[in-house]
Amino acid sequence: MKIWAMDPKLCKGVYDDHIAFGMKGTGHDFDHPLQAGQIALMIAEDEYVGMLAGVAGICHNADRLWQRKLGLGKKGDVPKELVIEMVTKWLSVESFTIKENAAIIDAVLRHSEMNKPDDSSILVALKDADRITCSMAENVMTAAQFHIDLPALDPKWLVSDPKANAYKDPRSVLKGLECRYDWIDEKSPVCVRLPKAKE
Repeated sequence: MKIWAMDPKLCKGVYDDHIAFGMKGTGHDFDHPLQAGQIALMIAEDEYVGMLAGVAGICHNADRLWQRKLGLGKKGDVPKELVIEMVTKWLSVESFTIKENAAIIDAVLRHSEMNKPDDSSILVALKDADRITCSMAENVMTAAQFHIDLPALDPKWLVSDPKANAYKDPRSVLKGLECRYDWIDEKSPVCVRLPKAKE
């Protein structure tokens, strides 16, 4: 099943807001949540979880939209209430239960966090799907495309700059790609966890 065919009204609403918020042609344009939603649908532990995780995947850029609209440097600075309001609006075209809506919204709000033992199955599928999506070739290239302020590699340290952080301050495009190794390292707090995600 294709996520777009499963939830066409939801996808249209999310797509329209990506255009309205000026997210076309960015590192997090509509292709990103569409891919994450499709992958979540494919890797989840069962069809029901996949459906809810797929919807969460489609909605998980809400923080990025507000980050752009408000001109914020970090998506963590986006007020949680704005994300909840936006996702609730998107979900209003579907007929999910209150409990399902809450689970989807929770996954959207927490998808960037490190892995936790109490993550719901929906959140696990979304986190894994997002990491897989960010590992696809077109997403790897966005590091160079959208971080023109960063050198390709650090001429002094190459990739071992002690001040660099692959997630928050990579200091070079090459260092920024290093986080993808964490996603396959089973000892990492951000590794993919589902069997199909690992595959």
